[in-house]
Amino acid sequence: MLESVPATVLETIAAVPLFSACDKAELRATSRLGTQVEAADGGARQPASMALW
Repeated sequence: MLESVPATVLETIAAVPLFSACDKAELRATSRLGTQVEAADGGARQPASMALW
């Protein structure tokens, strides 16, 4: 049996426009291609053109 993927992961991937038309099986397959990592807030800087505020 395949390892289950948490619904929150599938929802996060589905929220990306590139993957928004994927069905659940495709989202599960896509989720297995990446590695989930934890990162502390403020660890990366955005270019000024990317800043939202």
